[in-house]
Amino acid sequence: MIRSFPRRFLREVYRALVAHGTQYTGVHPEAAAPPAPAAVLTGPCAAHPERVCREVALTPAERALARELGAR
Repeated sequence: MIRSFPRRFLREVYRALVAHGTQYTGVHPEAAAPPAPAAVLTGPCAAHPERVCREVALTPAERALARELGAR
């Protein structure tokens, strides 16, 4: 019986804290819906620099960066 009192007390404290937090958020933790699944990533958008066509020549700055990155 001595063990049940702390357990009951802590359960009531937890319920009071949940009720108090629900006033501020409006969402009960056990009633919250699971988050929606993330969309499947397909890569950069159409105008992203990584989608630039390969037929276009690189600028001198881009060539210098490509050399620098290729050395690593």
